[in-house]
Amino acid sequence: MRKKVKPMKRNTNKKKFSLFHNTRCSKSRSCLKILQDKDVSFKEVNYLKTGLTLNVLEDIINNLASPLSEIIRTNEKVFKQNKFDINNKNLVISFLNKYPICLQRPIFFNGVRYIVCRPPEMILNFL
Repeated sequence: MRKKVKPMKRNTNKKKFSLFHNTRCSKSRSCLKILQDKDVSFKEVNYLKTGLTLNVLEDIINNLASPLSEIIRTNEKVFKQNKFDINNKNLVISFLNKYPICLQRPIFFNGVRYIVCRPPEMILNFL
């Protein structure tokens, strides 16, 4: 009996880009436009609709290119009502899981690191 041979998987070594995006944010929309104008293939994550799981938040925070304190939108009303040590990873993860509106945006994942793209043109350094 002849054994079936499975075709080899192609190793494309392409980076998997993602953009954590808020459609109501002008900087986020600018970042999205840059990616579209550059014809970059990426996954758009509208985290306010989908939410942020603890695993996703841990991955973002553990692979963040910028300081941890930059991932929180400290001017949001809900943050001002619930102030805490924004340098404590566990507190940041719990807080953003509960209040995703406080996640700084846009955040671009270049396949290795998460980058808070402020200003939006910063994304060009990571493509």
